[in-house]
Amino acid sequence: MQLLVNVATREKYVLYYDEAGVSWAHYWDTLGQESREVLAAVRKGEHELGIRMAKDVTQIVCISGPGPFTSLRVAVSVLNTILYVHPSIQGSVLTTGQLFSILDRHQHSGYLFQPYPSDYFFFDETGALLSRETNYSDGPVGRYAGQVLQGDVDVVPDIQNSAISIFQSISDTAKKCEGLLIPFYAKEPNITTPKK
Repeated sequence: MQLLVNVATREKYVLYYDEAGVSWAHYWDTLGQESREVLAAVRKGEHELGIRMAKDVTQIVCISGPGPFTSLRVAVSVLNTILYVHPSIQGSVLTTGQLFSILDRHQHSGYLFQPYPSDYFFFDETGALLSRETNYSDGPVGRYAGQVLQGDVDVVPDIQNSAISIFQSISDTAKKCEGLLIPFYAKEPNITTPKK
């Protein structure tokens, strides 16, 4: 059994899957609910499936971003804690671009992802990052016009109904981590510095 957690895209989810496909899923789309949703969903899925994390889950795949700072920080913290407590589980990361490419079966020559109004990430057909563009009028979109699929709108909602081969590709493509899962933030954190 594998656990997949995605808080990088507009539709966020925690799901368990195996060689037969999705066994259990929980979705939400409200930004800022990760501290309430992620761990609760992981535990609820474990309970409803009648599985035990240490015994039945072999891999945790985290969609590492790019994505919102707080969402990724919360999810990665929860998953790193689970991996620390259960060292037999393999932790893995997959970028948002790789997820779009896999879900689309590499049918487009690129993918566009816009986590914030002024941030656009362009990925190639494999999901590798081509460029990050900010505050443009028509430049990058014009350059990639007709070649890219807007991943967050067109691809992500279909994951629960995806073919079993999609989940095998997710597990195989995800980069295995030795140590901590590391998020790929869309923006640097806006943390207040102490007054002098």
